[in-house]
Amino acid sequence: MTRVRPSTIIAGLGVVIIGLAASLAAGQSAQSASLVGRVADESGAAMPGVTVTLKSPALQVSQLSAVTGAEGDYRVLEVPPGVYPVTFELTGFQTSVRTDVHLTTGSAGRVDAMMKIGALSETVQVTGLSPVVDTVNVAGQTTLVQEQLRSIPMGGTMQEMLPLAAGLSMQTKPDVGDSNLASRSAIITYGVVLQATLDIEGINTVTAHDADTAVYLNSFALEEAQFKTSGNNAEIAFPGVAQVAVMKSGSNAFHGSARGSYENPKWQGNNVTAELAAQGITNPNPIVDPGFYDYNFDLGGRIVRDKLWFYGGTSQQSVKQGQIGFVAAPNADGCWFASCGGTTPGTTAQSLPQFNWKVNYQVRPTTKLIASQFSAVKHHSTMGGAGQLRPLPSTTFQRQPDQTWKGEMQSAPRNNLLLDVIYGYGGYHTHYIAQPATQVGQYGFPDGTDVKGNPSSIELSNNLVYGPNESVQDRPQNRYELKATVTYIPSEPHLGGTHQFKIGTTDD
Repeated sequence: MTRVRPSTIIAGLGVVIIGLAASLAAGQSAQSASLVGRVADESGAAMPGVTVTLKSPALQVSQLSAVTGAEGDYRVLEVPPGVYPVTFELTGFQTSVRTDVHLTTGSAGRVDAMMKIGALSETVQVTGLSPVVDTVNVAGQTTLVQEQLRSIPMGGTMQEMLPLAAGLSMQTKPDVGDSNLASRSAIITYGVVLQATLDIEGINTVTAHDADTAVYLNSFALEEAQFKTSGNNAEIAFPGVAQVAVMKSGSNAFHGSARGSYENPKWQGNNVTAELAAQGITNPNPIVDPGFYDYNFDLGGRIVRDKLWFYGGTSQQSVKQGQIGFVAAPNADGCWFASCGGTTPGTTAQSLPQFNWKVNYQVRPTTKLIASQFSAVKHHSTMGGAGQLRPLPSTTFQRQPDQTWKGEMQSAPRNNLLLDVIYGYGGYHTHYIAQPATQVGQYGFPDGTDVKGNPSSIELSNNLVYGPNESVQDRPQNRYELKATVTYIPSEPHLGGTHQFKIGTTDD
């Protein structure tokens, strides 16, 4: 049965966000950054008319620029995450350059400058200062950049990023070597299970009022991920963590990467002592052939320089394991319990192939179109309670396609006005089917388990389950979303301070 959430109007319809005195609010979409600051001369007096310029390979345009106002303040909106040199120029003064300004997803960095009288050809380069600090946003947040996502030993799915953020943990066991592959767990925010907002490229992938998501995706394709656990504004409708995950993009230079890992069953050990082995206890969930593997490839670059960029990638995670007491076929006497001896051990196989792509089109210097998609298919061979009392033929086979895609327009017709419109989808379609012949044909079920004369049943004397699984189902979870926001920042202070006005709507 298709489940559609009712339309909601949220995200601060008519909300006014006010920053007092010198706290300059800076508008940007959730997946970009912004830069603000003040320029003064050696006496501390404000300097209007200074040109502030940002350049970086992360930009499709040649540069982003702004001019300081009467109070020496400037703002640059819709800045892609990256590292920038910031240049300050005014005739009659030395050019000042602040290098290595690192702006992350959702941040409003602040860089102030002091300019000295001199020739414009003279340049003062400022390096080695403290990292840029976000002095505007009050949310408690953690940002993970690509270098961290690659170097930190963790599972490959996006869910495994969450415990790296302050105040977040998962309700189930920690992931060790992708042991939680393609599984879900409720997210705990400061000790409480709360409904989360898990945005990927601006689309929320929580399909019901849950504290997690069943949209299983690999984190290899991400450029950055941000997690806000407190202090969210009216754009976030729910009390749990707000995730903003941004996919990698193309650039004018071609770039790519590859990564892989493999675990051979012969390399594993266990903590089964001789005493336990004498009782018939073996490794409870050994990896079996073909073992575990995880590989990722991606490539990005340009189709038209400074105009049309592309990025694409693929990944594959797969593991096959045994499970203590789990049986695939009975012994010669028809006993389905592993303790009987002579039974055929059962195994569980899981895989998660994924494909993703992104296209950025710079229509004009002030307008950009973005389209992207993550898609994956989860396969799990023994869903439905596999264990000592439910042998392989009584489990289900799961096939679950899931994806998130979007189309977005970003436009900044003026330095103090930003328009952002996103339409997309985040959801999945789970198929739980009775074990097919491909999985159980070799164990005496040539036509699969869902056949005439093989009903679902349970032996009341020992609770052993027979026949096909009783929970076969087809369950789509679809969530379409439309977001539209307009952000306006008056050019001059009003009512004793600087203000940001933001109005928007979300329909899902």
